[in-house]
Amino acid sequence: MTSLLRSNPAGADAKTKFVPIKSFTYHNNDYNGTGEGHTVLIPFTYKNGVLDVSTTVGGFTPSDGQGDDQGYSWRMVRVLGGTGLVNTLGPNFITWFSEYWNGGGLINFTIVTAPIMTKVQMSVPLNDSILNSQYAVIGDLEEAPSSDEFITGSEATNYDTVYVFKTPLVISYQYTGNNTVYYASFYTQFTNPS
Repeated sequence: MTSLLRSNPAGADAKTKFVPIKSFTYHNNDYNGTGEGHTVLIPFTYKNGVLDVSTTVGGFTPSDGQGDDQGYSWRMVRVLGGTGLVNTLGPNFITWFSEYWNGGGLINFTIVTAPIMTKVQMSVPLNDSILNSQYAVIGDLEEAPSSDEFITGSEATNYDTVYVFKTPLVISYQYTGNNTVYYASFYTQFTNPS
């Protein structure tokens, strides 16, 4: 048995393995300064217990509000690991949710079920057909690619690294001028039901 096989026992996930996840996405109209857009994961951030959304990654603006450029889609990622429990929602997250859900006017955000976040790195190849693939990273190449060729990005896009929900987040909130309490859930799907 080679040392490679001994160091990666059966059933263990290799750090270079790409897997499909389904999570919150938006369309970046000018990805990485190329003039070409891709649908990518919303740049959730996590630090010291605070869940927020980056305003500096990939041209994402939390106040963009509702629109066709945001959704819940499959993406290929490499799971980088690490976990962290959320105990506070950052101001950009609150702005993003309020604008996305209602165009503004939401108040009294409370975490009902705190999520655990984990870090992933997106595979953002040259065309969306690969990015949208649920099963494999594929391409029409003239030579065998290395795993690094499927990871792109720059410092401006945080090398396509974002946080996703390892366990669900449930928050409560109210509409301005309304005493009714509403609930919203956020999650990332790590298994493909097909």
